[in-house]
Amino acid sequence: MPQNEDYNLPANFYTSVNLTEELSDEELNALGSRMKAQIEVDINSRRAWLERNDTWMELVTQVMEAKSYPWPDAANIKFPLVATAAIQFHARAFPSLLGNSKPVKAKIIGRDPQGIKAARASRVSTYLSHQITDVIPNWMDDMDRLLFIVPIIGSLYKKTYHSEITGSPASELVLPRDLIINYDAMSVKDARKSHRIWKTPNAIVSMQNRGLYRELPDEEDGAKIDLPKTRSETHDKIQGKSNPGTIDEDALQELFEVHVLLDLDDDGYKEPYICTIRETDGKIYRIKANYTSESIETIGSKIVEITPKEYFTHYFFLPDPESATHGIGFGTMVGPLNEAVNTIMNQLLDAGHMNTLGGGFLSRGLRIKGGALRFKPQEWKTINASGDDLRKSIFPMPTKEPSTVLFQLLGLLIDSAKDLSSVQDQMVGKTPGQNTPHSTTEAVMEQGLKVFNGIYKRLYRSMTSEFQKIYDLVRENPDPASYMNVLDRDGRDAQEAIDNSNIEEVLEFLMADFKADDMTVIPTAEPDMIQEAQKIARGQALLQKVAGGVRLNTAEVVKRVLEAEGHEDIPTLMDAPPPQPDIDQQLDIAKLQHQKQIDGMETKLMALKTRAEVLAIETETQLKMAELQQAGIEGIQSTYVAQKELMQKDYENITKRLKVLVDGHKIEVADKQAKRVEGSSK
Repeated sequence: MPQNEDYNLPANFYTSVNLTEELSDEELNALGSRMKAQIEVDINSRRAWLERNDTWMELVTQVMEAKSYPWPDAANIKFPLVATAAIQFHARAFPSLLGNSKPVKAKIIGRDPQGIKAARASRVSTYLSHQITDVIPNWMDDMDRLLFIVPIIGSLYKKTYHSEITGSPASELVLPRDLIINYDAMSVKDARKSHRIWKTPNAIVSMQNRGLYRELPDEEDGAKIDLPKTRSETHDKIQGKSNPGTIDEDALQELFEVHVLLDLDDDGYKEPYICTIRETDGKIYRIKANYTSESIETIGSKIVEITPKEYFTHYFFLPDPESATHGIGFGTMVGPLNEAVNTIMNQLLDAGHMNTLGGGFLSRGLRIKGGALRFKPQEWKTINASGDDLRKSIFPMPTKEPSTVLFQLLGLLIDSAKDLSSVQDQMVGKTPGQNTPHSTTEAVMEQGLKVFNGIYKRLYRSMTSEFQKIYDLVRENPDPASYMNVLDRDGRDAQEAIDNSNIEEVLEFLMADFKADDMTVIPTAEPDMIQEAQKIARGQALLQKVAGGVRLNTAEVVKRVLEAEGHEDIPTLMDAPPPQPDIDQQLDIAKLQHQKQIDGMETKLMALKTRAEVLAIETETQLKMAELQQAGIEGIQSTYVAQKELMQKDYENITKRLKVLVDGHKIEVADKQAKRVEGSSK
């Protein structure tokens, strides 16, 4: 067998889809026989646990069985104590765990001052929720079944893997009968696990044509082999039905997918592999490595540990005190009480039946023609015997009415079972009583729910583990086209890549979103089981705080209230358009504004009137003052005119005098010039 130089492992084991090509037929046959023997050991280790669960499932499903004691077809009523407890738990758990349209929430780790991680978390939550609700087939239906079955038998499993057929994540429900784990194993993660799978012969051929399964030698030669048991035969055996003895060659065939440690390279260290074998003879269809190069831890050239990839998630109701890989449910806890209730109830019915119909002894001396007589109401029979002969010849069987002691004991057992399963009247929706205060009823229901909180948290942790597996599958097998379609316009960088049709950029964007070191995924559901009324009350308390002036994020408060009330499509509700104006309200506002304007104008008119009156008074006062001033001015003016006239007269006199003086001077000057001329001529 070719070896790998680094770890001495088979060549190309990281990429090979089927390592059976590396082994001879003798080695494969030896491995198959050994694994088939190991499966039988694991089945025997938990046989008693499985038989108990079969009993509880028959009890819940009300399988009809004929009784021969104390007489044929005696009463065989099965009181639905376990069924009621399971239905009540399912009714509370399903809406609490899966009531949100987005079941997955990404939780960031570390600081995020700029909100970059929060934006990534929103995209991751949207994409993973889409994968779970829309891509993974029947995921919600499987969870619906799980939440009903797990309270009955205590354990169920989910297998999460990357489908080689569809190329997308897959997560399917696995019943405990179909996942064989040794009852004494330390943990589900470290245990050897054998998953019973059912395939049609046509599906097996399809896997062989894809290169995933090898063709077995007997198939190549066309030799006849014993056909595997069909699934219906196994279920018939569980239900106690008879085998019809016919074989359907097209029926589902039983295979085992064994998650096991094998030392294929003979180095002393066993590596994890997944082997698919046929149930009838242990022939191996496939061997695939259940690890990658990143999961190998070495010191020098020595392998010290290889971490296998875990496919299975264990959902359990209550931990089994005797096993770390199995759980217990109401069947184990309440089933024996239910059986006792069934016995007492059937005894009461049989006693009532016997006492009502009666019976007894007939004397041989009483001869009645026609044999036994049966009567209808209001019917009388004619016989050849006297009444005294009848009285002496018939002796009724002494019987009693149903026992009141048994009836009281029946009530005690039913009440004890209800206490154990927390199925009280208040918990199933019945009225506690007319005089019971509401606060008391709520307190009782809250205490009753506390019993379920531990169970609910275990299921919550299992869901977290399953979601983390799906997160890892998306990160390890990215699908850029799907990421583009789901997110659409969520994120500017992604949108730019979408617009440019650059798949590599979207792939880089997707890988950056699905970093494993700063983000984890959890269920959107709260980790505690609370009632719808409690959720609404919490939301109303937040609204009251906002109304009281406490500074809170109003949009977030409204969102939580809407979620508590169970509304759908909350983002659309939050993105409300501007409110349309109310016509009546607008008319009222217009009337108020008009009246306000009229009142304002009247106020202004009054102010103007008052101002006018003040101005009138001021004007009158000023006129009077002006009259007084005018009278004084007229006196001064007359004096001025008189003075002016006097001055005018003085001016005229002075002017005349000056003119006379000027004229005299001119004459005098002319005389002097004449005399000068005369003197010069001489």
